[in-house]
Amino acid sequence: MNKPILSFSGIWRKVARLMFSWSLVAGICVSMVIHIGASDRSVAFDFDGDGKTDIAVYRAGTWTVFERGNSCFFYLSSLSGHIVARSWGLGGDRPAPADYDNDGVTDLAIFRSWDSDLKFPWEASDYWIAYSGGGSTVTYHKGYGGIANRNFVGGPEADLAVYTFRTDESDPNKPCSVYGVLIKDGENLVQKDVMGGCDDESLERTPAFGDYDNDGTSDVAVLTRAPDRQRNARFEVWTSPMSGGYTQPDIVAYLNVDFPIPGDYDGDGMTDFAGGQFSGGRLVWRSRRSSSGQILETVFGIDGDKPVPGDYDGDGRTDIAVFRPSNVTWYVLRSSDKNWWVARLGVADDIPLTEPNAF
Repeated sequence: MNKPILSFSGIWRKVARLMFSWSLVAGICVSMVIHIGASDRSVAFDFDGDGKTDIAVYRAGTWTVFERGNSCFFYLSSLSGHIVARSWGLGGDRPAPADYDNDGVTDLAIFRSWDSDLKFPWEASDYWIAYSGGGSTVTYHKGYGGIANRNFVGGPEADLAVYTFRTDESDPNKPCSVYGVLIKDGENLVQKDVMGGCDDESLERTPAFGDYDNDGTSDVAVLTRAPDRQRNARFEVWTSPMSGGYTQPDIVAYLNVDFPIPGDYDGDGMTDFAGGQFSGGRLVWRSRRSSSGQILETVFGIDGDKPVPGDYDGDGRTDIAVFRPSNVTWYVLRSSDKNWWVARLGVADDIPLTEPNAF
């Protein structure tokens, strides 16, 4: 069956669905509009400012020895019902959208390296930001790694940040990589390490950033697990204010998941410990609600789906959702009415912008 599977406590519920269907094909990207029927808000992926997450993808331009083509952002505006396409960036760039000017609208941004060999550490690296209200900036950021731009320190606008590592050679017989988040806030640069020295280097640490204490600022958080063991994964959270180096995490919580899918699923302003697990060909979502401590489980999605959580209905709660590359279809389980919303946007190789740790 080429459909998401949905269950609540083992009880199947019949859901209504609304289908918007259209196709976007690869090709030359030009700006166009196609007509069709208290927590940290800096990464709401709200491109039209209506308070709802918009379905959105990034399509990388070609990059060969002969050509570096334009990259494109596509999003379905929940305000107007239009598909909008905007060209920003070139082949080899990576998407980095966020609200960098605190106007309630997500700005287009890309991270660009000038190292043609595409090798770490990419010392000459820039963020190119096109603001929703007009104008653009180019800002240098030394770090390279998974893009983690959001509001970690200071005002409510997004800071430039990457999830990166540095080499610790204090023991020449055993050099290791120390992982952390390198944050640039104005002229200030701080790295918050998520491991102490070379301790437990074999463990897998996946970013799970979110506002776990409802202070309006995102906290550094990772899901730590041993991939070769059957055991609960451990969420480790360092709450704001931000400090450099390594300290013991302020919050530790356990949940039986394989990868993090953070979000505020109960609408209390706090990010819930949440993650996913593919089991028997299905995608199982598990979350521990911060409002009650209750662990909830929902089966929604199949093998190959990409989790794309967001507040698509604007009710203040994160909706469970997946992007299915095989048919470029988005399936959203709206928290407001428990109905499905189904739409098509993108092509199989596009990056869905709401997928955690996608870029």
